[in-house]
Amino acid sequence: MGERGVCVSGAERCRSDSVTIMPTLKQKKKALANPQSAAGVTLVGWRGVTVEVPEDWSPTAVSGEGASGYVRIASPDTRVLEIKWEEARGSKADVPRALARYVKTLERAARKARQTLVWRERPKQLSAIRPQRQRPIPYAWEAGRKAYGCIWQCQECNRLVIAELVGEPGDDLSLAPAILRSIQEHGENSWTTWALYGFAVDAPSRFALEGKILRTGHQCLQFRERTRSIQADRWGLASVVLRSVDLKDWFLSQQGGRLNRYRYQFEEAEVNGHPALRLWGPERPLPGLMRALGALFSFSWPAWWIRGYVWACPQANKIFAITSTERKRDQLAEQVVGRMRCHEASGAQSC
Repeated sequence: MGERGVCVSGAERCRSDSVTIMPTLKQKKKALANPQSAAGVTLVGWRGVTVEVPEDWSPTAVSGEGASGYVRIASPDTRVLEIKWEEARGSKADVPRALARYVKTLERAARKARQTLVWRERPKQLSAIRPQRQRPIPYAWEAGRKAYGCIWQCQECNRLVIAELVGEPGDDLSLAPAILRSIQEHGENSWTTWALYGFAVDAPSRFALEGKILRTGHQCLQFRERTRSIQADRWGLASVVLRSVDLKDWFLSQQGGRLNRYRYQFEEAEVNGHPALRLWGPERPLPGLMRALGALFSFSWPAWWIRGYVWACPQANKIFAITSTERKRDQLAEQVVGRMRCHEASGAQSC
């Protein structure tokens, strides 16, 4: 139990969700980010739901687009954090009833495995982990494995959330209160946080995730809202790849094909104290005409301009790029870059 994901509204619904299995990426150990955690912490975010976990934990499965969502984050040992959410039908969901459905799911699984389910509500280890306005019900269970979890409803975004840390009988689950307390159900001020493998990007909430590349050495998140788009890239080993080539030439070797449809130019800039390149320019006439025709059929004003920033972060030893296709007076790239963090310093994210 706990391996397939916790369910708010029943096991059958949970299994039918579109879930993407995530790759395992090697990550360089960082300086201690949280004095209370031996391994430091990192942020994992998916569709606006964020959580702080030890930095050597990695997401292993995420859901697709839709009203409901799911994230599974695994430790290097046998502990697993699972978070599932769905849009409640009313402003006040029946949280106890939703929890009762989950208990029945656990009971069925326990009977099938010929185990006995031991269930406790409101264990003292999980007291005061969520605001009371969310009507939280913390719980613990044991049946072959063991778990600490909580179910609640956010009154702002109306999401019904159930999250639990699951482990083997001998596992230490003392991190459960801090992890459950750190969960945020939605972004702030119309921004959605996406964070995987230490790469965190804020995108306007109206932009949907269109694609992703998650490889060792290169991570990319692509977002779209009608004719406008945002692409966030991060490459590793900056000190190696820039040893014999400058940043502009290297970036064009990676992204030049995508930029050929624009009359772009570069100028020197600065991103949070780092030397950077600013990119901007309009679309060439023929591609622009084709885009305008496509926009006409989608009843959207075409996005003819490309803008972006490219910079290397010596502290993280990585190269970052934010590019956007937008309208002439938009400031998408500037807004996204202004919310970026590319390295940690003095125990807090900086730069």
